[in-house]
Amino acid sequence: MNTLLASIFSEFTAGTDLYTALGGRLYYDRAPADNTAVTSYGVYMAITSVGEDTFTETIEEVGIQFSFFADTLTEINNLVTHCMTMYHDKKLSTGNIMQRELVIPARRSGGEQTAPWQADIEFFVKHEV
Repeated sequence: MNTLLASIFSEFTAGTDLYTALGGRLYYDRAPADNTAVTSYGVYMAITSVGEDTFTETIEEVGIQFSFFADTLTEINNLVTHCMTMYHDKKLSTGNIMQRELVIPARRSGGEQTAPWQADIEFFVKHEV
């Protein structure tokens, strides 16, 4: 799993549009507590892991969720577009291919009108264990 997560992050740091839009602020599991003044950032994490045994191999299907936060609806929609462009049908350095499963549309996080915008995208990746 660590190799898979490192591969996902290395794709992000390769000078992509998503990297530029976030200013490099993509964090694993949670953003730092002192991140409140930042206008846009993302968090990614493994949210599910389902094993599948065949007679010759053990395959794990891992759900990866990206959550993006931004001040404007335009920013959040651009982040979603950049993420889908970068990761959907992407072959990672591990040889695994990411498939987009679900997009949870932009909304105000916490429901407050002054709260930042948030959107989530889920991908599935199958890899050998």
